[in-house]
Amino acid sequence: MSQIIEFTRNTFPWGDYVPRAINDWVNEGTAYVAVVEGRVVGVINIVMVKEMGVVWLEGIRIHPSYRRMGIGRALTEYVLNEALRNNARYASLMIAEWNEPSQRLAKSLGFYEVLTLHTGVARPSQVSVVRGDPMRYIVREALRRTNGYFCMTERHWLCTRANEDFVMATISEVYVGRGIGLGSFSVGPPTTPMKMEVLATEEGDFENYYGRFIVYEKELVRSG
Repeated sequence: MSQIIEFTRNTFPWGDYVPRAINDWVNEGTAYVAVVEGRVVGVINIVMVKEMGVVWLEGIRIHPSYRRMGIGRALTEYVLNEALRNNARYASLMIAEWNEPSQRLAKSLGFYEVLTLHTGVARPSQVSVVRGDPMRYIVREALRRTNGYFCMTERHWLCTRANEDFVMATISEVYVGRGIGLGSFSVGPPTTPMKMEVLATEEGDFENYYGRFIVYEKELVRSG
């Protein structure tokens, strides 16, 4: 882990979340690494959303001295094959809009854009809170607007194909205001009664705006 922390500490101007998360990933057995001559030079983590047959890919990082050598592609292809063996039907990941190299890699691997998100810490907005069975109609409308995708920020920034039952089992209430707030995911502008980190499908009132991110998806197909 120390090698991973060392080469991911300053991935971006603000640092990186991987050094904080890598211990959990390793303990959960969901992190995969690339090793060259005994040195860890790449890492990626996966999250299986078994209910939806989706694998979420996150935190892919390659040591600066080993980039443009095909390691990122090889590591991603390996975990996609592992996910397929574990009965995943789709793979998804999220890339910052400005990160063109990662977008090119994703597209070359067969990923396509399914959702654009605005991310950051949202200010509270005026909402009506809905709980219980009436939530289902609102969840249904939210999923209609996103073409069946649902996102969350708890423990992982994660987006997945979803149905009403999955969303209902994941959140305890919905917020109705300028948009629809499904926990930390807002369909429309940020819609939340409290200051919190959200992923939103439209721009809105952010206290700290992180930027636009694009969610990509790929259908996994068995060869032969």
